[in-house]
Amino acid sequence: MMTTVKTILIVEDEPMTRKLLQHMLGKTYNVIACDSAKKGLHCLKTNSTIDCVLSDLYMPEIDGKEFVRQIRQNALWAKIPIIILSGAQESDIRINCLEIGADDFITKPFNPKEVQLTIAAILRRNHYVGNHKKDDTAVVSPTPLVQKYMPW
Repeated sequence: MMTTVKTILIVEDEPMTRKLLQHMLGKTYNVIACDSAKKGLHCLKTNSTIDCVLSDLYMPEIDGKEFVRQIRQNALWAKIPIIILSGAQESDIRINCLEIGADDFITKPFNPKEVQLTIAAILRRNHYVGNHKKDDTAVVSPTPLVQKYMPW
């Protein structure tokens, strides 16, 4: 069975958070990082291998909610999993993000393990359901750090 490294698109306007996510996720995944939703949409248009999007909620120009709406309205991207990151604590904001099409919501400051496990779980579900990729041989391989929390 062939193992395919998954590609994560990070859309985060805060440089330190973006670099932390790149460093943290780059050990397991191919990572593409953008500092705006506008650039994130461009990356989606030019890269057909994106397996998951990790996006900040509050960004200039196009915010995370509008970014999610635009992804969900495009038939080519509609089934790509999206995780929103935000410092917003209010449950109505979290609920609204899920209602408009986000697959999950992680509150900042985040625990790196939570981010890694959430991405691994979403990619695993996506693989088994066959939502995005047509390559049935792809396998999500969690990092050794993540593996100790996953019994397989």
